[in-house]
Amino acid sequence: MNGGAAAPSPRALFLVGASLELIDLAEQLGWQVRGVIESHPAGADYHGYPLCGDDAWLLAQPLAPAERRVVIAPDLPVVRRRIFERYATAGFEIVTLNAARVKPGTTLGTGCVIAEGAHVSVNCRLGRGVRLNCRANLMHDCRVGDFCTVAPNAVVLGRVTLEDEVYIGANATILPDLTVGRGATVGAGAVVTRDVPPGRVVKGVPAR
Repeated sequence: MNGGAAAPSPRALFLVGASLELIDLAEQLGWQVRGVIESHPAGADYHGYPLCGDDAWLLAQPLAPAERRVVIAPDLPVVRRRIFERYATAGFEIVTLNAARVKPGTTLGTGCVIAEGAHVSVNCRLGRGVRLNCRANLMHDCRVGDFCTVAPNAVVLGRVTLEDEVYIGANATILPDLTVGRGATVGAGAVVTRDVPPGRVVKGVPAR
């Protein structure tokens, strides 16, 4: 294989999007990071890990079925959805990385990435490709749609619904029983006290 990727092990994968944090998380969970997929020339290096080229490069490789595993890492929800769907259509296994203990009644969709220090409480339901960054908090009975991102130290309180492709900024707080509509963005440090319409960007205390 071109690009200098390491020989595969039974638990090898490619990381789509360069991130030392996620490389470390994958290795803590027992995965071998075979290479990082980024828009750089194949054969380059990312902190000792092979940069293997872009999505088109990986999708063109003659990989055995057991080698077709990826973690989809980009932070932006719309970008993550597009890449996720491209690899799923090509027959890749989209791997979930979960550093949190799954509490009773909580379910995770395919391809979630839950960083070390994140917390997910009881009776939560996470959709596909959800990303919870370090120290993100989801309290009880939350519903999180596909491809949402919750940034570091954000707190989503009980019975909140995040529709698909929502982005919650760092240190934001969503008060209980609210809905954040599809594609909405909550700015860093905002406190959301009422429902957020789809596609809206809100910030401030209270968020407007």
